[in-house]
Amino acid sequence: HLPYVALQQLAEASDTLGLVPRSLRVLCSSGEQFRTTDEIRRFCAALGDVVLDNHYGPTETHAAAFHAMTGDPAAFPALPPVGRPIHGARLLVLDEKRRPVPVGSRGEIYVGGAGLADGYAGRPDLTEER
Repeated sequence: HLPYVALQQLAEASDTLGLVPRSLRVLCSSGEQFRTTDEIRRFCAALGDVVLDNHYGPTETHAAAFHAMTGDPAAFPALPPVGRPIHGARLLVLDEKRRPVPVGSRGEIYVGGAGLADGYAGRPDLTEER
């Protein structure tokens, strides 16, 4: 489990050194927007049957959703979607009036469920706002 920038560095080092940690079967990335680069595609291809999980979670919760990428790394999307909610999480995409938007439309992600923080520490104004 590592952020995108660390996975990118691992993929580049593997490429440069010609070393592949073949026992890896699942890679999870979170903490920043994931980008599937050519180096990451080559790294995943060298690993073989690997699962690459893009985990999404805003500051208020560590992880709220995931998108699993399997199969041919050449087919992995350059910018993977946020994906589906993890167990116990609820995700809604709402417009500026907090109404649900149609699938595929832009909006703001609202997260609910057991993994959500109860509020902002020492910031009752933000807690009230959110």
